[in-house]
Amino acid sequence: MPSLFSPKSEELFENLAFPERLALWSVRLWVDGLQSGCSISEQLRDAYRLARVDDAYLDLDAMMTIVATSSSGPIDIRCEQCASISEDEQIFLHWLAISQAGFPNVSDNELFKQWMPVEAVNAARSYLSQFTLKLQKAGLLLMHGPETNIPGYPRTQLAAPDPVTA
Repeated sequence: MPSLFSPKSEELFENLAFPERLALWSVRLWVDGLQSGCSISEQLRDAYRLARVDDAYLDLDAMMTIVATSSSGPIDIRCEQCASISEDEQIFLHWLAISQAGFPNVSDNELFKQWMPVEAVNAARSYLSQFTLKLQKAGLLLMHGPETNIPGYPRTQLAAPDPVTA
């Protein structure tokens, strides 16, 4: 699969803004919990309560359940302590930012055709939308990626509009 991102030095978790860190940490924790058979819902609930987006973790859980059960191959989600961000994790962060910013011209199918069937993408989309909307309402605006090569996407950087001024 050709890379969706411009060649650059390795992206680091510590360089992410808080909303992206929270989302990526959550996904990493979720995958770790799935692999180890441990419940992580209490940790996620507490983290999202502290971030003032109380029930957003439920939408994340539903979305991740669809991704995990529908995946047509491995997805590179790193461990919680990993300093670097995989290309799959970058794609996931782009998906979140695109959803929150409400860009209808970007097809989720282009981003996820290697991950899961179109039906699964469609099923996950409503949970994704709710998750990113709740983050936005709490002032957690997602912006990810200096350069991207997503077909049909006109901008080089994602940023959610301010709901007050947009």
